[in-house]
Amino acid sequence: MLDIADALNRSRHGGTLGRALAITVVIRFLKYSGLTLLFYAVVSGPGVQDIDAVVTDVVAALVASEVGASLPIPTLMGFGAYEAGGAAALGLLGYPLALALLVLLTVHIVSQILDYAIGGICLVVFFLISPGRRDRRRSENASVSAPSHGRWSYIGAAALTLVLAGGLLVYQLDRVRSVRSLVAPPAGGITVSQDAAATPPDGLDGWVVWSSNRYGNHDILRMHLQGRHISRLTDHPHTETFPRISPDGRSIVFMRSRQPWVSLRDPVNWDTYLLNLDSGQERLLAEYAGTPSWSTDGQHVYFQRRGSAFVEYELSSGKERVLLRSGVGGIPAGVELQTPSFNAETEGLASTWRGTQRKTVINYSNGTTISIGGGCQITWSPRGRFVYWVDRGGLMENRLYRQIPGKDMVEPWLDLPAPYSHEYFPKLNRGGRYLVLGASAGGHEHDVADYEIFLWQVGAPADQVQRLTFHSGNDNWPDIYTD
Repeated sequence: MLDIADALNRSRHGGTLGRALAITVVIRFLKYSGLTLLFYAVVSGPGVQDIDAVVTDVVAALVASEVGASLPIPTLMGFGAYEAGGAAALGLLGYPLALALLVLLTVHIVSQILDYAIGGICLVVFFLISPGRRDRRRSENASVSAPSHGRWSYIGAAALTLVLAGGLLVYQLDRVRSVRSLVAPPAGGITVSQDAAATPPDGLDGWVVWSSNRYGNHDILRMHLQGRHISRLTDHPHTETFPRISPDGRSIVFMRSRQPWVSLRDPVNWDTYLLNLDSGQERLLAEYAGTPSWSTDGQHVYFQRRGSAFVEYELSSGKERVLLRSGVGGIPAGVELQTPSFNAETEGLASTWRGTQRKTVINYSNGTTISIGGGCQITWSPRGRFVYWVDRGGLMENRLYRQIPGKDMVEPWLDLPAPYSHEYFPKLNRGGRYLVLGASAGGHEHDVADYEIFLWQVGAPADQVQRLTFHSGNDNWPDIYTD
């Protein structure tokens, strides 16, 4: 502080204080202008358009990010603290917290890449074109000699710095890949060998629906188990996923993106549709509504809205009723309710919490909360006897678990054999005898990686699971109906 005060006094006495302050203002203006443009470049990309931020809010978030990064908290290059500061500001201003964190992480990564790449290159160029003092003296004396050892030491140090910067660049690019679902996956793919295909269990007649991008973008497909014939139920330029079959098997509900491509990480930009399988007619049920499901009597559809509210929709009247939302009923504010599953008999909502808290829980209408633990994609069994979900611990990180809430210990339920043992998207049929799920050979991103769809007869050995799809594209969120 004394050095700063001394420098200010000298600048004032020397008559340069005004110019120094003006230069500082210009530098700050250019810096935050560049970061603001970068912020808008990120939010203009697919999957994050819901952050329609005004300039003053963006600047406030960027300043808060730098304040967070400057706190005496042990972090690597400010990661974590930077995002927390800016996301807190955006959250207080009313923006979705999860998307704010994702956008600020991307801004931080890209700015770091630019900093280290440009800085490292300029450092090397500076030492290559700037002769040392000894070289200048020798030049003045018209003496010609090889560069000094000291100069080459500087060049070596600069080269080492550039290598380290390159390593940091690779590290940052890896972090960018961790959010690669912001970019639509490659369209199409190819059909692979079906030598491993098996016939369905004896007496099983029915069909499976799921989302696949094998025809370009993600559409809803249907496969009849007898014959394995695949047909397209939807053909729309926007992303369609999360199909759920009505109790009578005559309709499905699904969610469709509000832009051509929306990542499954985005809980907001979706609308819920009803498709009559007999007529092929679609009906828009609700806007900004995703991950739909059915009531047991088929009279209501449930969905989550903007990630924070769980809503019941009455098909006959079109009326909506909010059953649970973040901030009330034992659910903390800022929690995102992912893939909610409702048990009407107990009025218990099983969901994955993300945002301000991260766990799988069951919330009851009386305010009681049962914490299940970690994992995700928690779902009630058809009769509400138990819940099942995906968590760590299997051959390729994941496996399926189940539990009777508040009674039984957690039971490992299913872990597929290699090579497809990274399991997600489990869904039981209405009778509870068959389960469909997706599994990859290691890829994780739910709407990008090569997931295949499998059928399991509950209770059978894991190595008797039947593979239904054979395609290099992305297949996700299946459901099954049996006759």
